[in-house]
Amino acid sequence: MGADNTAFETAVLDAGFAGYVVRTERQAVAVVLGEAASAVPAENKGVNYRGADLPATPPAVLTEKAKAVQAFMRTRACRLAR
Repeated sequence: MGADNTAFETAVLDAGFAGYVVRTERQAVAVVLGEAASAVPAENKGVNYRGADLPATPPAVLTEKAKAVQAFMRTRACRLAR
């Protein structure tokens, strides 16, 4: 960090971008710079946040082919279990 980070962020702004993304092994963080940063509300959800307040994902809508594949796999699993 330090001077190198400041130079990098200055270069990002000079290139016309409002920020950049830092990727780690399991997540990504958006770094918003300059005046654009005031338009992004910051909210700390804590270390263990797992999206509990996000809307639930709707169930998948299966095509007829997908339903047939599932039925086939169920019968195959039943035969293997015997």
